[in-house]
Amino acid sequence: MGMDTSDAKITLAVAIIGLIVAIALLAMKGSGAKVLGAIAGVMGVILIVVGVLDIMDIKNKAGDIETAATAQAGGDQATMDALANMIKISSSFGLWLVVVGGIVLLVGGIMAIVMKRGLPSVAAAPDAAAGWSPPAAEAPAAPAAPPAPMPPAAPQPPAEPRGTP
Repeated sequence: MGMDTSDAKITLAVAIIGLIVAIALLAMKGSGAKVLGAIAGVMGVILIVVGVLDIMDIKNKAGDIETAATAQAGGDQATMDALANMIKISSSFGLWLVVVGGIVLLVGGIMAIVMKRGLPSVAAAPDAAAGWSPPAAEAPAAPAAPPAPMPPAAPQPPAEPRGTP
């Protein structure tokens, strides 16, 4: 099926526009981000609806084909089994990807609308903006003193020479 239907072209166009909106959302703050968030949310809903309707349509068409095949076979089980082996109908990976992408776009749009301020910039400390600062780091402890030197060993008596009787 692929790009043979108008639904596929619609979902591709909406997904591309949604991707552009999502990338623009990363750079925007304030009311502009809320407007783009609303656009992203609408795009997400469109993708979800089109994807779910296409999945349901495939299941309906599969039922119609099964009914027609049963009538054509006239109740002959061998013919029905042969038709079942020849015809495989399933929703493709792409339709499920459309639905998942729509959900992600919808959630991202909602997050952009709900956020009070834009994403924190790298220069601004998010904790300081919220009125909280982390505790000051403690100074490292002084290194332990080295151990005291050992006292010199007691002198040993001179050794007696070996070899003399």
